[in-house]
Amino acid sequence: MNKLRHLLPILAALSLLLSACGGSAPAETASTAEPVPAPTVTPAPTPEPTEAPPPIPEGLVISEILASNGSFPDDQGGFPDLVELHNTSVEDRDLSGWGLSDSESRIKFRFPEGTVLAPDAYLVIPCDKRSETAGTAPFSLSKSGGETVVLVDPLDRTVDRVKTFAMSKDHSMIRLDGDWVPCDRPTPGYENSEAGWLAWQESQVPRGPLAIWELMSGNDYLLPQYPRSYFDWCELRNLGDEPLELEGWSLTDDPDEPRAFVFTKPQTLNPGASTLILMLGGGSTYSQLPCADFGLNAQEDRLYLYDPEGKLVDCLRAYGIPYRGSLGRMEGQNGSFYFTTPSPGADNGGEGCRSLAPTPTADAAPGVYDNVDSVTVTLSGPGEIRYTTNGSL
Repeated sequence: MNKLRHLLPILAALSLLLSACGGSAPAETASTAEPVPAPTVTPAPTPEPTEAPPPIPEGLVISEILASNGSFPDDQGGFPDLVELHNTSVEDRDLSGWGLSDSESRIKFRFPEGTVLAPDAYLVIPCDKRSETAGTAPFSLSKSGGETVVLVDPLDRTVDRVKTFAMSKDHSMIRLDGDWVPCDRPTPGYENSEAGWLAWQESQVPRGPLAIWELMSGNDYLLPQYPRSYFDWCELRNLGDEPLELEGWSLTDDPDEPRAFVFTKPQTLNPGASTLILMLGGGSTYSQLPCADFGLNAQEDRLYLYDPEGKLVDCLRAYGIPYRGSLGRMEGQNGSFYFTTPSPGADNGGEGCRSLAPTPTADAAPGVYDNVDSVTVTLSGPGEIRYTTNGSL
């Protein structure tokens, strides 16, 4: 009985302790708690309709590519690769922001603001990775081909794409009737046709005052030299109105060596007068004429003329010159002409022609035909075709 009296206070204290340590809350406390508000969801805004991109422009194409230039100098006397564009549409084309490149992954050149190409007009873009000249594309093309030249609009959408093939020096690739074909007579800035070639020739005004007036490669009968030998030769003419001092002027067949031949002695050339230079090509002679150490390739070569300050003044491409013929200029005419009768030191006569007809083609295989009654051969080619059956001219 005494033990029970002592336990009652302990049990009462334990009950109070449990209540203070967070026992169950009274029922009325739980029923009066405020509810937690639900999160507010803001709907995504409806996107505004965007304008459709403009259509890819039409009517602008790459029309000619020259990957090894030796006869079409720029204003600085360099010979960059060339890419020509043609506006085939009937409207002006604003090229501001358009791009040109030899890489589809990186556009390397952008046309400056205000570049406009008129209908049926041509635009030539010089390409040289070493140049920093404004208007020159900072890439060069390989003459072995295999590159892709691309033209893109300001949104970098491809407008034209051309895969290049191998091109020798001064031979281009042209777009002709929708196909790409090789061309041995480039016409940068003019249409790819005989009419374009003639128009390009008419545009070639001699810079003067000194000009390459005539040249002959493969000479075997003119200007004989001791001991009974013949050499290539060229004729320079003073086109100016004043006497011209030749000392310091130079000639070469390689623009990387502009002073291959230099006039080292004083020599005055009067207006309209000419002087001759022999091109020995490794030969030797006792001629009284000035002699250069280089010669010209009879199949194709070039001759360059520089003034005493090293500026390129004239350039002639010696290509396709007929046997015993020459290439030169005519009084009062632009461009160059072929001559069947060369005239070193004299006026170039009126027998010059702008271009040579291509060699006719035959539908029969060449060779010797034995034990046959007859052979029928059909010849094709422009103009009048003449032939012999005994090997004579």
